[in-house]
Amino acid sequence: MGRLTAASSAMALAASLLTLPVVGAGTASAAPLPESTSRPSLAASRDALPSTVLKIRSIDWVNRTGVVRVTARVKCTGQGSFRWETALQQKRARDRGSANVRCNGEHSQSTIVLDAHRGRFHPGPAEFMRGSITCGDDVCIGFATLRHIRISPR
Repeated sequence: MGRLTAASSAMALAASLLTLPVVGAGTASAAPLPESTSRPSLAASRDALPSTVLKIRSIDWVNRTGVVRVTARVKCTGQGSFRWETALQQKRARDRGSANVRCNGEHSQSTIVLDAHRGRFHPGPAEFMRGSITCGDDVCIGFATLRHIRISPR
């Protein structure tokens, strides 16, 4: 179970991110909706989301402390909210963190410091997860990716 922490975080994030109502689902004999009923539009919901940028710039291991700093270039433009998340697991050492990004239209640098629980991070292979959640007025959408990386002893 301990080895699946980053993967289960990614799956839980992906499962809870997007809930859209389905209109007109069912059999072909379903009655059409009356004209006065408003139908949710995915295009309208997408337009309501702010525009975002998330680019991981570096994953740096700090020698004396064993922490890992994940630095990203982020930007959010429009009305809504934007949060990025990251997690790292290496054998029994693991941690996760998140940071909110202001939706002011400016590029900025954001850093999340991961401090291992049960030990410390070391150079070598690890599981790395990154993701984000973007919310507009009436809808939230997000993603999470999990990959294997090698922590460099720079």
